[in-house]
Amino acid sequence: MATRHRGIFRESLRDVPWEISRSKVEDFMKCRTCFWREKIGGVKRVGMPGFLINTNTDRLLKREFDKYRGKESHPFLIHHGLRYLIPREMDAFHSIWCGRILSLRS
Repeated sequence: MATRHRGIFRESLRDVPWEISRSKVEDFMKCRTCFWREKIGGVKRVGMPGFLINTNTDRLLKREFDKYRGKESHPFLIHHGLRYLIPREMDAFHSIWCGRILSLRS
């Protein structure tokens, strides 16, 4: 009994059954060319990029607003007529997310 094989198609294994997963059948239905490139040519699909832009933007904005937190409104907010919005002082919350040990006050 011949064993099945997966992965890239090889001419030497033409007569051996070729195992394909359900996700690969879906890939074939979505884009036949991409499927053949991956299975016959060995060219992998391009993966989804990470969310580094979102993470870095969030980190930079938090760092910028930390300068004004609990003191005064940020110049951007003042420029847009939102002088009354002052970033809150959030020591306990900030300590947890920055990896610091939260000291309990009685």
